Amino acid sequence: MKRKEWPLASFGFFLFLVLLAPTSSFLPIRDVLVERRMYMAVFALSLIAVELLRRWKTTPTTLTALTAVISLALMAVTYQRNAVWNSALALWSDSASKSPNKARPHFQLAYAHYEKGQCLEATRAYARAAELQKPDDHLYVDWALALDCAGQPAQALSRLEDANRLKPSAHNYSLMGMIRGKTQQYDEGLAALAEAEKLDANFSMLHVYRANILFARGELDQAIASFQTALRIEPQLAAAAQGLRNVQNAKAKADANRR
Repeated sequence: MKRKEWPLASFGFFLFLVLLAPTSSFLPIRDVLVERRMYMAVFALSLIAVELLRRWKTTPTTLTALTAVISLALMAVTYQRNAVWNSALALWSDSASKSPNKARPHFQLAYAHYEKGQCLEATRAYARAAELQKPDDHLYVDWALALDCAGQPAQALSRLEDANRLKPSAHNYSLMGMIRGKTQQYDEGLAALAEAEKLDANFSMLHVYRANILFARGELDQAIASFQTALRIEPQLAAAAQGLRNVQNAKAKADANRR
């Protein structure tokens, strides 16, 4: 049997299968081939290489030179690959280019662009992900945020409507209210925030967005009350604390001017 003839190589091969088994056989996976699954298992494959080198009839000098060359080549490849892992944007750009027909790398690439402030590129990557796989509400919401960041509020609202058709949430309606407020559609924004409050009155950001609209309309007392509501729900919410300071300062100036 080959197992007895090649004991170390056989052991390495079966150990490779055993180490790979948890993520290949027992646990559900979405990606069949990903390099992280090889981190432990690749050790077993090195035993096969050791077996081959052990059986190679050559001089110690030649064997040493060959292993040195192979080691240097692997070091160079590892160094080059490390550059890809240097940032999320580089990693997912590489992944998307090598898996052009998979939705997940494009989704992650879009988020990496968004984090870098590259909003237009993010919208394109989200659009590509939506072409490759039926979008869920999370994709629509993230896509909407990228569109809003790219200065495309109408398209952003359309994506949020898509998200609400799949799964209505206070978060979705709050974002609609925020975008409406930024485009000075105050009544529509407040209506969207009212829908958000029906779904979850304790979603703190809806009160921040409402306060911002009220502040923009000059309704300072109501804005203060909304910021305070947000802070009662989430005392450490920076957006609410800063907004409250801004509106209180504006109210103090307005009161001083009336005297």
